[in-house]
Amino acid sequence: MRRIILAIMAAGLLAACDPVTVQEANQTAASTIAAAKKVQGYARTACSFEPTIASVISLFNASYGMTLDAVAGAICNAATSIPLADGGTRRIVVNGVRIKGKRIVTVLR
Repeated sequence: MRRIILAIMAAGLLAACDPVTVQEANQTAASTIAAAKKVQGYARTACSFEPTIASVISLFNASYGMTLDAVAGAICNAATSIPLADGGTRRIVVNGVRIKGKRIVTVLR
């Protein structure tokens, strides 16, 4: 299911571009997914939150021109905000995009 969603998201990214060959399209989709995985890693390390790949790709579309660090920072800022901690809406939203994911809980021994 996740791969189908990723393929649809990648196709959406490519729809706005000039016509490309299949090989170029595969490279673009692969690089988009690789960039989303880097953002996942940055967010996991910085704030113990792992956004879904689909959410990160949606955020790429909404945040054109942001660096990977900036995207991860925006996700972490939203995931650790006071309204979430105080029992607010409990929805993580960055630039109008709802970010889905999971919190990483570590146990100190």
